[in-house]
Amino acid sequence: MTLKEVFDQKSVTTVIGTMDAQSTNTVEKNGFNAAYFNGYDVVRAQLGATNEGLISPSELSAELRHVKEHGNFPVIVDAQSGFGNQLTTYYVVQDLERSGAAGIVLNDQIFPAHTAQNEVTMIEFSDFVAKLKAGRAAFDDEETMLFAELDGVQEYGADGLRKRIQYIQQNQLADFVLVGHVTPDQFAAVADMTKNESFGLVVNTVRDQFASAEDLADQGFSALFYTGVLSAARQSAEEQAAQQFLTKAEV
Repeated sequence: MTLKEVFDQKSVTTVIGTMDAQSTNTVEKNGFNAAYFNGYDVVRAQLGATNEGLISPSELSAELRHVKEHGNFPVIVDAQSGFGNQLTTYYVVQDLERSGAAGIVLNDQIFPAHTAQNEVTMIEFSDFVAKLKAGRAAFDDEETMLFAELDGVQEYGADGLRKRIQYIQQNQLADFVLVGHVTPDQFAAVADMTKNESFGLVVNTVRDQFASAEDLADQGFSALFYTGVLSAARQSAEEQAAQQFLTKAEV
C-alpha cells in the first residue's frame, strides 16, 4: 500500500513518531502503515534534548538513510520549517526525498522550529505558501506526499486556522493538512472544525494532555500523528533496566 492509499482510507490514520531504525522497525512490525520520523524524537534520541532545532538537515537525512536501509516501509519525515527560507526548503526537501522519505511535513513556524508551546513563533502565511510551493517543486516522485502543518492556532485563532486550511486545500498546496500546538483551551474549537474540514492533528504525548488517544480517535480528525510516545517509553525502559542492574550489583 502506498502512502497516498493509506491516507485515502476512510478511517482515521494513526502515525507513530520514530527516531531511528530500531523504533521504525518496531512500528512496522506492529502493523502500522507508516511512521513519522520527526525532529523531536530524533533529537531526544541522538542528543538527549527536547529541542528539534538542534539537528541539521544533513544529520536528519543521514539518520533517515539508516532507517531506509532495511526496507520500503513508508516514512514521513519532519522537515520542520524548511530549515530556512524558500530556497533552503527546496534543497532540504529534495535531499530528504532522495534519502527515502515517502512524505514530507513542513510547518509554519520561523526557523528553527520549536516543540515548547511558549516558544512557537509563526511566519507570514504568504511565506509559508511559498515554502509549500518550493517543497512541492523539489519532488522527483509524484507519489511523494506533502503535509502542511499549521502550528499557530494560538496566534491566528480558530477562524484564522480555518481560513488557512481552506486556502491550502483549495489551491492544492499540500496533499494533507495537519494541525499542531493546540492547547487544552483551543482543543474544543479545533475539534469542532472537523465537522466541516478534513485535517489531521499532531500530538506530542509528553506535552499535550488535553485528551486520551481513544478520545482523539473519536473526534473526527482524519489522521493522528503522535510524537514523543516511543522515545519516552524507551527512556522509561532504559531507566528500569539500569535500576535492575544496579540492584543486582548491590546484592
